[in-house]
Parts: sequence; structure tokens; C-alpha cells
Amino acid sequence: MRLGELVYQISTLEGLLIWDIPRLSKALPDSFGTRGLLKATTRSIGQQLIDVSSKATDDVVREYLRFGGSVLLSAGESRNHILHARPATDENNIQRLHRNTGDKWFWIDDTYLDFALDQVATDMDRLNEKRPSFDNWPTA
Repeated sequence: MRLGELVYQISTLEGLLIWDIPRLSKALPDSFGTRGLLKATTRSIGQQLIDVSSKATDDVVREYLRFGGSVLLSAGESRNHILHARPATDENNIQRLHRNTGDKWFWIDDTYLDFALDQVATDMDRLNEKRPSFDNWPTA
């Protein structure tokens, strides 16, 4: 259940940023839009948002997209760890997910999930603090 909650919360972060792109389009290059993000991974969307943020003509939009992109890079990594983990039995004979990235290995356990869920919640709060107001965007 908590695995699904984490995946859902990460998708919500992603969706918030994508849904804002049309509304913020006046501050973005004409060549950038949601169509180019349709088949992109969470991390790819994050990188594209970071890249386009430097071209934004508004400081608030620039910071929102830069921060949002960095959040998606981190969140995409957490989601990948969960989705690519394998079932295993730990040293206490408890069934867990095990993640081996080649460089490191770790358990996807309650501690990991608590940390990841807390991080996503904190990131969502911080992202909403940076989100351009509906009073100002779209501009007239």
C-alpha cells in the first residue's frame, strides 16, 4: 500500500508541474510545451524543466521550474529504486524488496519508505511555496 502511495505522490508532483506549463507559457520559449514531455520519464521531465528554466523570462517562473526539475530528478530516482527492486528475504527472515544499483544495495523497508514519503511531502510543500500565483499567471 505504501509503495503505491509513494509512486502516486511522485506522479502528483510531476503532474503539477506539467499542468502548469500551458498557464506559464508566456514566460517560456515557444518551442517548449507539454507535447515534448508525453513519453518522457520523471527524471527526463525534471532535466527538461531545469534546462528550460534558464530561458524563462520571469524570475518566479524560472525558480519554480528550476526547483521543480530538481525535485523530479530526485523523486524519479526514488521511484526507480522501488519499481526496480527485487523480492528478497532479509537477515531476520522478513520478506522485503532489495535494490541493487551496481554501486550499492539496500532494503526498501519501512525506514526507506518513511524517509521517501516525508521527502516527497516536503518537496510538494516547497514546490507549492514557489508556484506562481494564479493571480499573476497567466498574465493579461
